[in-house]
Amino acid sequence: MSSRYSICKGKNAIKFRCVNLHTFYIPIDSLPQSSEEDCAWCCKCTKFHKQCTEVASHCGLQVLDGLYKPKITLCCEKRGHLFKIPYTKKLNNLSCCDCRREEREEWKDHIKQEELRRTEEQTRIQQELFEQARQEMSNQYSSSWSSSSHQSSHQQPYNGGYQQHYYGQIEEQANREAKKLAQEYLKQKPCCNDKPAEENKEKVFIVYKFIQTPIDAITVAM
Repeated sequence: MSSRYSICKGKNAIKFRCVNLHTFYIPIDSLPQSSEEDCAWCCKCTKFHKQCTEVASHCGLQVLDGLYKPKITLCCEKRGHLFKIPYTKKLNNLSCCDCRREEREEWKDHIKQEELRRTEEQTRIQQELFEQARQEMSNQYSSSWSSSSHQSSHQQPYNGGYQQHYYGQIEEQANREAKKLAQEYLKQKPCCNDKPAEENKEKVFIVYKFIQTPIDAITVAM
């Protein structure tokens, strides 16, 4: 860098600037006499390279190359990614950016798979519930149709207001029984205790309400 000698620690020295813009001095008597001799080069680069090697060993990284060069080449031991860092890099957050990106993608995939599994589980539970309701309705229809029709013929009110009151009581009773049965069913399904299952409580209630409502009441409502 300098064409003239400078004084460094009482000795004639030459001023240099490395590729990373660090300025330093080398005494004349310390300069190599040939290209085969080693020479102490930029002490700042040497110090940073040594610190980087120590930090990398504790982070699952390995320093491959880069001493006295613009950038240091590292390799992660976990996945074999190669990357480079400049000599201005903060070593307190040294890590492999490719590993971080892949781990984020893997976590996103895990979340998607978990949501898909939860959706499939909710669908399966809903199908089981409706299948159970269909079977119970089929059994109830064959066993109680005649009795319900008989009760309806004897209790069929002639007054419109009394008819409304009669079916209102039937609906209240059906609501109570459906609420009770829905709560019991949901308690038997541990996977229904998470947030998505809360949205299915109304569906479970409606199915059981349909089961508990007499055929004649459903016929009148239709």
